[in-house]
Amino acid sequence: MNVDPHIEILAAKVLAGEASPEDETTLAEWEQANPENRAHLADLKKIWAMGPRSLATYAPDFVRGWREFQNKKQAAPDPQKFPSSTSRPQSIPLLRKYGWQMAAAVLALLVISFLVWPGRPGNDQEMLTFKAEGNQEQITLADGSQVWLREGSSLMYPASFDPAGREVELKGEAYFEVTHNPDQPFSVLANGTRTRVLGTTFQLLAPNESPKIEVRLFSGKVEFSAQKTAEKTLLEPGQKAVLESGTGKMEKSDLSLEEASGMQWMQAEKVYQNEALLQVVEDLQSFYGIPVKWENPPGLDCTFQGSLALGNLHENLNDLQTAFSLTWNFENHLITLYGHPCP
Repeated sequence: MNVDPHIEILAAKVLAGEASPEDETTLAEWEQANPENRAHLADLKKIWAMGPRSLATYAPDFVRGWREFQNKKQAAPDPQKFPSSTSRPQSIPLLRKYGWQMAAAVLALLVISFLVWPGRPGNDQEMLTFKAEGNQEQITLADGSQVWLREGSSLMYPASFDPAGREVELKGEAYFEVTHNPDQPFSVLANGTRTRVLGTTFQLLAPNESPKIEVRLFSGKVEFSAQKTAEKTLLEPGQKAVLESGTGKMEKSDLSLEEASGMQWMQAEKVYQNEALLQVVEDLQSFYGIPVKWENPPGLDCTFQGSLALGNLHENLNDLQTAFSLTWNFENHLITLYGHPCP
């Protein structure tokens, strides 16, 4: 079966999760065109399933391998002239079915799996992929770090972290609460960037095909870098960095209140039954990672009964303002509350 090499490269991209929606559509249309295409793609999937496990344990020389493959192909006798014989060595079923075309596909698939698979030589960790389907999802990593994935986003991570460091890969948008461990740095790879932290809370926005990748820091400290240009910047709480993937330009600035609290997709209702207002505000401070200062703090007998839809700090503060006749101000990554609640 003669198959356009472009299809096999396209299949490898799709299987690796590196294909665009257009690539996936093209391959799906090709697969459905006839039974032979479906059978061929099924065989490629079998090859792919074997690739990463093999590559995790050895580091092949692909340049040399490809050269030897080409030499053997040129030196091979014409199969039409090869006499039929019971003593002729039996070929692998897939190669017998497709010949040198499949051999090229095998090598192409293994090369691409080597390039894109996080568990490449030197890292034999079992890799897992978690995708938020339908709604935002929360996942706890092996070190206790927590990640909230926005709908449609996915995270690739190891079942257990290497003692030398913790590394995950994000596609989409997520909020991270990283367990502090200075001896085991935590890094997030996303669209050609690396966000390196020790222990902190931050939000990373890296949608597929987006021209911009953005990181917002709420607590701790992170280093945000572009892998192609090696440009990097250090962020303090209340700051963000934006990288334009096309130009490689990186800018750092302060978060606005909307950006600091703009996680409506993480929205979760918190119900209070006669809870001290001090505790309610402390919960908001912890959830959003923004410090709060009272000008006139209320007593423990000042309580709140009701619910707050966590995910938008601006709305939460307005709710408390209405309930307790408070006023508030946001400046320099600090919220100040004014008034005399429960006089």
